[in-house]
Amino acid sequence: MAAKAPISPSPSQPRADASGLVWFTVHLPAALDLTALTSLIRPLAHRPQLGLFVRTPLVVIELRAYAGRPYWLLGMDSNLSASLPDQLRAQVQGLTLTATPAPQRPTPFLASDLRITGLSQPLRLDMAPIVSAGLHDVLRTLGSDESAVIQWVIGPAQRRHADPPQALSLSHLLGLRGTPPTRTDQRQHWRRKTVEPLFAVHGRVGARTARLERTAAVVRMLAQAISLASASYTEVRSSFASRRGGRAITSVPRSQRWSGILNAAELASLLGYPFDGLGDQLPQAHPAPPSLLVPADQPRRTAAVRVLGHSLHPADEHQLVTMPVATALHHVHVTGVTGSGKSTQLASFVRADMRAGHSVLLIEPRGDLVDDVLKAVPATRRDDVVVIEPGLSGHVVGVNPLAGPPEEAERRADLVMHLFRQVFGSSIGPRSADVLLHALTALARSRDGSLADLPVLLTNSTFRRQVLTEVTDPLVLAPFFAWYDNLSDAERAQAIAPVLNKTRAFLSRSALRHLLGQAAPRFAVDDLFTQRRIVLVNLNAGMLGAETAAMTGALLLTQLWQAIQRRATVPPAKRHPVMVVVDEIQDYLKLPVDIGELLAQARALGVSLTAAHQHLGQLSPALKAAFFANARSRMAFHPSTDDTHDLAQVFGDGTTATDLERLGRFQAYCRLVHGNTMTKPFIVQSRPLGAASSNPAELRLVSQQRYGVSDNELDAQLVARWQGRTTRPEGPIGIGPRRAA
Repeated sequence: MAAKAPISPSPSQPRADASGLVWFTVHLPAALDLTALTSLIRPLAHRPQLGLFVRTPLVVIELRAYAGRPYWLLGMDSNLSASLPDQLRAQVQGLTLTATPAPQRPTPFLASDLRITGLSQPLRLDMAPIVSAGLHDVLRTLGSDESAVIQWVIGPAQRRHADPPQALSLSHLLGLRGTPPTRTDQRQHWRRKTVEPLFAVHGRVGARTARLERTAAVVRMLAQAISLASASYTEVRSSFASRRGGRAITSVPRSQRWSGILNAAELASLLGYPFDGLGDQLPQAHPAPPSLLVPADQPRRTAAVRVLGHSLHPADEHQLVTMPVATALHHVHVTGVTGSGKSTQLASFVRADMRAGHSVLLIEPRGDLVDDVLKAVPATRRDDVVVIEPGLSGHVVGVNPLAGPPEEAERRADLVMHLFRQVFGSSIGPRSADVLLHALTALARSRDGSLADLPVLLTNSTFRRQVLTEVTDPLVLAPFFAWYDNLSDAERAQAIAPVLNKTRAFLSRSALRHLLGQAAPRFAVDDLFTQRRIVLVNLNAGMLGAETAAMTGALLLTQLWQAIQRRATVPPAKRHPVMVVVDEIQDYLKLPVDIGELLAQARALGVSLTAAHQHLGQLSPALKAAFFANARSRMAFHPSTDDTHDLAQVFGDGTTATDLERLGRFQAYCRLVHGNTMTKPFIVQSRPLGAASSNPAELRLVSQQRYGVSDNELDAQLVARWQGRTTRPEGPIGIGPRRAA
């Protein structure tokens, strides 16, 4: 794939330049072989013959380099510009031709003609990779103001006679010597050569540098590289370098003196394409959709929109690729191994969402991502920041998955019960499950109930009566707990032991007690939908333990799912975007709903999910299928070896496992939903995060003071509640009407 060339933007309609030719910048896909490149040349044999003199319109192929960066140009007669580009694109998948009305074509100071001596024997096609390597070695030596060019002017196709043409000398033409007979080996070579279409060609090499000696040396080295294709009886020779040749390269005279005859394969071997992986190539990809591109020098246009990075396709000229909100609402699937750039990209997404004024929920397992976001909170949104970090002392921001509207109490209990089953599996049998469900239902109906109350409810008869008095239910809870209270101590202990063994394991941790023990937290997940909050959740497994962190994340996503469903009652015009970003999502997805259904409902209700993880092996088969089918926009940084095949199939359009393996750090394959259709796969280089503009420590402190409660005061209030000294925790706990948390 060509490096970026300094060319002008393409217009909607190509037009001819001073040479009378229409020019295109050629972006060749990676990993082509000589056979594929030859197929690109064959259609030139079928050009129409025009005018009184039955002239074949010219085609020019140039390999140029400016400041050491190579690029290919294709020039053609304006009579061909309407149809030939499409014919060429049809020959090679991934070929991009960009109309370029003013290509960078500096006139060489010196140039040499390339002449093909001998006609019957083909050039050495096996030397194509060596020729290419030699040309690029020379081009890479060019300085910042130096340029060079290898030009092939392709004339009319030649008829393929049965016998080879003779290389006649002047004495043969004057009749002084007889015409030499055609040898058998010449016929054999000729048959090999005429397997492919034949073309009259004129080749030139030229250069432009500050010193004449340097210019002549570059021209000579380019000619020597091409001469490596010479065979025993057919050679590529160069003329003496001259200024006249340089002018001819730029003007491309319509009347050419052809310097030889080459077949399509021979011509392809001399174009300088880096065969066999030689040269610097990127993985195969397409240009990004033009409507998503923004010039890198227009930062205001990208300040409040997600940016994937700089497009690496040369046709896009290093422009930024954006992701509209409508695309993000179709959900985004991000993968990448550690160190590939995935976390930096997630931070970039969240920063853009904050600047756009959206509600944001970020859940991540280490804390670095939260820090990166807190360093760039806009000044106008600092009061919106809610930082949830279980395990920290002082004021703790809490959540209560059992809090919410009274009419949804049973549903909340069912969701938490499902989560326990997902986490604890068969450890909770039918009898224990029956006890757990009724206990959760009682606490969900209680005005001050929380998960921290669960062990106490099951073991403390005084506290149990206090709760049941508040949630009088003669049909369900009263008969059940009457039976429960009539059990002997041994029978009761047997029934609740599996429940207590599991729930105490994490509820006894002070971090979880302070997070989940607040009856009416000052922050509720519903705030994301009724206001515009920035909620950053740090579930550092090193501080909490892996199982506790996973349980906490799952509880938060359970609450989010309930809030999403409640949003259906809000008129569509009043639903602002809610952007959810979850890193290592496989640790937290334990919902009692099919993930495909969740993604579909979320999209319809204005909620975007960006789901990230390291490799596909972390997902169950069902979860992987759901993300492939429903998270339609995806971004794959350098993958694990086991993922390349599956990801190549998902990206499609010719993407191979090798392409994905060749991604560098901070490079990613992307494919988006745009305008209700899928884009072609394209590659970006993600951008580094900008400088810090806010103080994370200050924002954490403001969040704790505004949305948190004192951990010591909370412990004292819980003890008082459990001992029956008060029916409601004092202080900040429970102030105001209870709401969904």
